[in-house]
Amino acid sequence: MSQESIVIGVYGLATEESIGRHLSGVVRYVRKHPKIVLHEFYDVAPSDVDEKSSPPRQGNVDGVLLAVGTGPGIVDWILSGGVPALNMVADILDPRLPAIYTQPASIAKLAVDHLRDCGCRRYLHVGSGSSMGSALRVKAFEQAVAATGCPFSHVNTTKKHDEFNPAPDDPVCSEALARALTAAPWPVGVLATNDVIARMVLGRAATLGLDVPEQVAVVGVADSFTAISQSPTLTSIRTPGKRIGYRAMERLAKMIRGGRHPRKPIEVPATELIVRESTGGMNNQMENATRAMELIHSRADSGISIEDILQTLSISRRTLNVNFKKQFGRTPGEEIQRLRIAYAIDLVVHTRFPIDRIAPRLGFEEPTSFTKFFRKHTGSSPTAYRKQHAGH
Repeated sequence: MSQESIVIGVYGLATEESIGRHLSGVVRYVRKHPKIVLHEFYDVAPSDVDEKSSPPRQGNVDGVLLAVGTGPGIVDWILSGGVPALNMVADILDPRLPAIYTQPASIAKLAVDHLRDCGCRRYLHVGSGSSMGSALRVKAFEQAVAATGCPFSHVNTTKKHDEFNPAPDDPVCSEALARALTAAPWPVGVLATNDVIARMVLGRAATLGLDVPEQVAVVGVADSFTAISQSPTLTSIRTPGKRIGYRAMERLAKMIRGGRHPRKPIEVPATELIVRESTGGMNNQMENATRAMELIHSRADSGISIEDILQTLSISRRTLNVNFKKQFGRTPGEEIQRLRIAYAIDLVVHTRFPIDRIAPRLGFEEPTSFTKFFRKHTGSSPTAYRKQHAGH
């Protein structure tokens, strides 16, 4: 371990929205502990691991934070690096690799409480057959449903669904899902293990001629862009990614200092369910300007646009700008830019991530666009700014 700094390697799907929230929490911890430096991250998938791949070995980094799923040899590959490691998702449950993730019971409770308020008479979980995390969620959901006395059923997809694969055709799941959705009584309350699978459920309900939410009410998990990108918009449980990232970094720092590895996974409860059209409409208790501010703060570090907000709230640009500026004294665009540059500075100063890897994390397609944005707001290029503030 370096005497001057502690170097942490961050591995995972760098441009995935949910993992970006984890990274925000990690960076928040690092900001408070300037001797910790984040090393550049890599896109590591279980299928990429082989005997030739290079694990994070002692001497390069002092510890590793991961967001990787299960795969042949993945845990052995991680541990062969010889440094403390911690995984920030629930898709690997191996006692040799400590993990921290969203508490399944909290997801189940939020979903059941809301779907019960929607008048649902039976419940369905749609999960991923390849995900250990999904298995934990279905078990917790079944237990929560049992307390209501209502019928419960479960369907698993047989193909991978994630933020990069928008619900591919899945004949086995499609037939089982059709049977589950069309069975009486209605309405059926559906919890999907993530937003993409929830979107697939909504699509299948539409092809079956079922009304949403009168016959089928659907809740996803992650509150990702997928939830607002199509109609009907999707009610979703917001996972506590920033809190997970912060606590993961806090725990890993203790492990590096010689602390014990946690014997059991650390579960961080989800506390917020965002109501949208898939279960009965938007949350009418919130004014448009306040809801817009919430959206901006939840996604400014991953490239939210004014168009995203307009689509979510179903209001005009002029109405949004007038109401937002009246309440907060600035426009939504100004607030997005303010938060975006703050996060950009965090990544430039407190990590060793290459600039061309930071750009897509902030929603820029080209590094040159990010550089222009950064120079406009700071007066320096990202590279020059990093040199000027090294060690801060």
